[in-house]
Amino acid sequence: MSPDSVESDYVKKRRQYQKAGVPEYWIVDEAEEKATLLRLGADGKYREERPRSGVLHSRVLPGFWLRTEWLWHPARKKKAGILKEILGRKT
Repeated sequence: MSPDSVESDYVKKRRQYQKAGVPEYWIVDEAEEKATLLRLGADGKYREERPRSGVLHSRVLPGFWLRTEWLWHPARKKKAGILKEILGRKT
């Protein structure tokens, strides 16, 4: 997300995606250093999913998860190492 798209991402797109029935909506806000996962509930409304132990899990992409610290940690892991961790392989 860019600073110019805050309202669009948090308000307009959220409303459009919710209305269209998009089951998950991920927002990565670099300015706030926050990753938000919105999941569509049975009532058709988005609910924010909280990370468990710093990890967000997708229900739409089986096996996909994201450790939020990877996004902003000063010593970022290499992409290959992150992919191996997500896939459950030893680095």
